[in-house]
Amino acid sequence: MAWPHFPRSRPSRWQFAGAWAAALCASAACHQQHDGPVPVLAKAATDPTIVCGEQRTTEVTLHGQHFSPAPVNGPARLMAALPTVTLARSARLDGGDTDALEVIFSGDPTAPENTEALTWQDQTHMQLTLDQALSIAGESGRLPAGLYDAAIENPQAGRASAARALAVVDRPTLTEVSPWLVCVAQQDRELTVRGSGLLRIEGGLPALHAGSDDAGFAVSELSDCSAIALPDTDAALCASARVTLPQGSLPPGEHQLRLTNPEGAACHSEDDLTLQVVDAPAIAEFSPAVVCTERGRQTLSIRGENFIQLGMAQPTVRLGGREVAVGSLARCTNTRTRGISLRTCSQINLDLDLHDWPAGDIDVEVANPDAVGCSVTATGLVRIAETPVLDQAGQVELCSNASGALTLTGSRFQPDMQATIDGSPVSTQFISDTELQVSISQLPAGMRTLSVRNVDGCAATATIALRVQPCPNDKPR
Repeated sequence: MAWPHFPRSRPSRWQFAGAWAAALCASAACHQQHDGPVPVLAKAATDPTIVCGEQRTTEVTLHGQHFSPAPVNGPARLMAALPTVTLARSARLDGGDTDALEVIFSGDPTAPENTEALTWQDQTHMQLTLDQALSIAGESGRLPAGLYDAAIENPQAGRASAARALAVVDRPTLTEVSPWLVCVAQQDRELTVRGSGLLRIEGGLPALHAGSDDAGFAVSELSDCSAIALPDTDAALCASARVTLPQGSLPPGEHQLRLTNPEGAACHSEDDLTLQVVDAPAIAEFSPAVVCTERGRQTLSIRGENFIQLGMAQPTVRLGGREVAVGSLARCTNTRTRGISLRTCSQINLDLDLHDWPAGDIDVEVANPDAVGCSVTATGLVRIAETPVLDQAGQVELCSNASGALTLTGSRFQPDMQATIDGSPVSTQFISDTELQVSISQLPAGMRTLSVRNVDGCAATATIALRVQPCPNDKPR
């Protein structure tokens, strides 16, 4: 028998089959009955072995031998009949019993049923086009989930079958993401999403998409899984997935989540599940900027943005590395999401007793609740100041027309201290934490009181009595 010859351009499914059938017909009278070869299905009969019945059109290839078209007498002309393929649902995906269902892909052009979804490629390959408009039990629809036996029957003779050759799954669903409120500005964050139909195929895992992101984030681990009962195939449907969001991967805002199963069965979830991303907290101001330990308990405030309270969980505040209690949050926007109150604030109030705090500049750290993540540390915004101490005692005598610098010694001096004489500020120069210079200029005669204060109003523990006497050259008035 002469083999058919095809042009260089790709022939249609019917050109392939018709040429094959014509060659067969040329070898004998077409009206005679011929015994054709018996088809054989390969052990791995389908590729892919797992498909999604929803959302997409999937080409499934049948592998085997002796897939042979044959000529048939049509109403007006000779026609080519392809092998007929049948998919019969025989079990649930876990192998349990289910309702029987049979879908026929007829190769007989005189009795078409899903005929346009059937393609003969050569004697070792047939192709099925699985879409959402297959003819199933007299209605148009898609293949429902389950395990399917595959059978192929040549037009003239012979039939082959393969048990559980194809698994059809539904699209995945998502019901929960935890945490649902995250900050990724400073570090990677791990999410757990839950749902159903999260598919693992031979090590291939789903991807999670956020918003318009096309590339997605690879699922690192699936759990709560049930095996798909396909022979020689490591596959499972799972209910939980872990995903890592890299640092800086998502901007602040609300992102719609979508999970896509691995290639071959790459349907995606359609559920309304969102992830909320917030920016890191920021500190702009600490008030007051200098805090006096002698005042005891006092109210302080931190101002900035993105201070988060989630339910009862408030930000953690540390001053100089020491954790302090949050008094209250202020200047807040209040919402309620997923049954939990969410407050986004720009002020934190602290009620602290600072008697035992050491003096000096302190760092201010605000960390949002662990479930949200991200923190901020500010330096140079606040200083703890103690009450200054003066060493001088008794009286200091001065001449009334004297001008110059009076040196004071003591301890706990601060760079921005202020000296006063009888309550009036005078020029003060900070030399060190134990030495100051105060400018004196022609004080009137009499007893004067000199005091020093830190900028925050921490008063000196002692004052100096200045005895100002008329100078010898002063003329009486």
